[in-house]
Amino acid sequence: MTLGISLTIIANLGTMPFDSLNVGLSDAVGLTTGTWEVINGFLLVCINAFLIRKKPDLLALGTAVVTGIGIDFWLHGVFSSMEVDSNGLAYSLLIAGILLLGLGVAIYVRSKFAYNPVDGSMFVVSKLTGFSLGMSKTVVSLILLAISLLIGGPVGIGTGVAILLIGPSVTIFDKGLSRITKAQVYS
Repeated sequence: MTLGISLTIIANLGTMPFDSLNVGLSDAVGLTTGTWEVINGFLLVCINAFLIRKKPDLLALGTAVVTGIGIDFWLHGVFSSMEVDSNGLAYSLLIAGILLLGLGVAIYVRSKFAYNPVDGSMFVVSKLTGFSLGMSKTVVSLILLAISLLIGGPVGIGTGVAILLIGPSVTIFDKGLSRITKAQVYS
């Protein structure tokens, strides 16, 4: 999942909304994108708990820490010297990133382990509205996009593509994993 996030950032076409928020804050304040993942993850955990009137999900904060470390690993380690020098490469990285992120979300949602704070928000929206997970992910993305625009995060054509494709990507991979899981249970 963190590889997908990092690829969308590296594509430099505009990132996923939460990542745009984190990158924008990183540029403005100077902390790493992964550090902002953790800070904003904490804030989302608190907001999610308030909205559904439950205790904060501390395991979700743990996933934000792991995700933050993973993002910094890819951005400041593996891809630290990578330059995107063509539109073809940029769009390929963006699409690959969205697909990897969609697959990652579907895998860990199926695992029923702790959800990251953004996907916790997806479940909260789904619970409060009755929307599908894909539609709820899109709603959460649009809210985060508005906040990102306010702080000057990197928003571009890639952001629009990501908003449109992340929900369907999660849904498609979730359905595929559901078939695999059922096939393994009954075989």
